[in-house]
Amino acid sequence: MAISWLTPATTTGTTMTETQTTRPPPDRTFFSEERGGNWDIFSYTYSTGKEDRLTNHPGEDREPSKNYTEGGLITFSSDRDDDDFEIYTMGTDGSSQKRLTFVPGADRRPDWSPRQTHIVFTSERDRRQELYVMTADGSDHVRITNTPGSGNAQPAWTSNTRLPVGESDALADVAFVSNRDRDVEIYVTKPDGSDQRRLTFTPGFDEAPAWSPDGTRIAFMSERDGNREIYVMNADGSGQTRLTNDPDADHSPAWSADGGHILFTRDRVGEAKRYSMRPDGSDQMMSPLQR
Repeated sequence: MAISWLTPATTTGTTMTETQTTRPPPDRTFFSEERGGNWDIFSYTYSTGKEDRLTNHPGEDREPSKNYTEGGLITFSSDRDDDDFEIYTMGTDGSSQKRLTFVPGADRRPDWSPRQTHIVFTSERDRRQELYVMTADGSDHVRITNTPGSGNAQPAWTSNTRLPVGESDALADVAFVSNRDRDVEIYVTKPDGSDQRRLTFTPGFDEAPAWSPDGTRIAFMSERDGNREIYVMNADGSGQTRLTNDPDADHSPAWSADGGHILFTRDRVGEAKRYSMRPDGSDQMMSPLQR
């Protein structure tokens, strides 16, 4: 099945128009974390360090999307309804939680396309991890990777700021992680599965790619130097630079929408703490409410 791409001028219903943006306000991002023995979704406000809990369910709620529109929807994965993880959406305030996938095999790591016409995600429905794209209402699932004997995961769609006005999401790159070349590395692809390219080539895991709001850089986690640290590179894989240098593990990078900060998690003394820093690695600070 081919993917049906709609330009913003012809989208309706839950999709986006040219005048709307998927960039979050400059002060907010979303993350999942285990607290009290349970995984839930939280939002984080940079200026105040304030965190708000969006889900509170006995099941595991994980992996909220990085692309979203304030007052609109974010995507996440959860095993709340059965033994498999499935894809859900909810409002940015935690309201209107809705299940989108119902296929045997875990569906995880969802992310919105720039204009919220489609969702990319990882699925194990074919007994291996592959990337799929579906429409915003959960219909028309299309597999976009096919690498037997290896896995493809952690897809991240670039923002809409690099798309020409009036163009569809088909032009926006998707970063993802794969072990197809034995080591775990970061790749990019077009959302129809074409033009798959490898960006990292170093020993040690490279994973958790996160696009800058302008689509020119990717923050990621790497173990290439013997410890989990945060790195950044250009969209073509050049200029790979280490940003953190701490004995504790640093992971899960996410950008502020103005591109001025990178939020990340540091596992300090067995407890996860939220930190922020400038994109050059300077001004590393713990969240005010976690000190």
